[in-house]
Amino acid sequence: MEYLQPNISIVDTIEIIKNKIRRNEPFCLTRFGDGELRLMKNTHRHDEGWVRRVCNTERYSYPTEVDLLYDDYSKMLWDTFNKSDIVGIMDKYSTALPGPHRLYDWSITMDELEKLGIDYKDKTICDHQISRSKELSQIDNFKEIIQGKDIHIISKNFVKYKKIELDKILGVNITYTDHPNLINNRNKKDFTKNFKNIKEDVVIMGIGLQKDHGPILRDEHKKISIDMGATMDAWVGILSRPSFVEGKVQHHLVIKK
Repeated sequence: MEYLQPNISIVDTIEIIKNKIRRNEPFCLTRFGDGELRLMKNTHRHDEGWVRRVCNTERYSYPTEVDLLYDDYSKMLWDTFNKSDIVGIMDKYSTALPGPHRLYDWSITMDELEKLGIDYKDKTICDHQISRSKELSQIDNFKEIIQGKDIHIISKNFVKYKKIELDKILGVNITYTDHPNLINNRNKKDFTKNFKNIKEDVVIMGIGLQKDHGPILRDEHKKISIDMGATMDAWVGILSRPSFVEGKVQHHLVIKK
């Protein structure tokens, strides 16, 4: 089976991001991992532990609202996939985990895309792990990429960024929006309407499944939005992924002070 895979390098993707920032052109990069793809492909319903956790996190009742969970998030995530300028999908040989990955979990077949009526042939696709690459997210490299532009961060870790004085590390002004765990696909309209108060042109986010924040920021508020995911944890020393631990492949993300 032929799976959807990246068609642009990390280096070339970063060059696009830098140019968008330099020219102040609205832009949206969104990454889709195994969790998003399970909902998008309507799979793993047999994994009761996982489904229960997602229902709990997203405030859907288990088991009565499982169908609603899959339906709501599948529609939102595919819509975001279609709207994003660049989509992140896991490369078979990405550096996130040792050895090749199961594309069944981390990608989607061309046949499945065609059955769903998804237009993918002209879609620009980068490695899902771009957000954990040295080239983008090692903090000195990220500082160079933003080119002195002030940024806005949407993340539940906002207090920790202030504590490590991320603004001084990056040499720019930073404002923050808290993204509490209670935000989900059914209650976020009041949350996203406050995006109008964001003054900065560049917005980086760690927002879980709420991937449509990116297109909303670009289309309604003319922002450059970058989905950074769990990298936002690593920057402040939250080792939420095994690869962030010292001695592992992505420990370079942890900011040393």
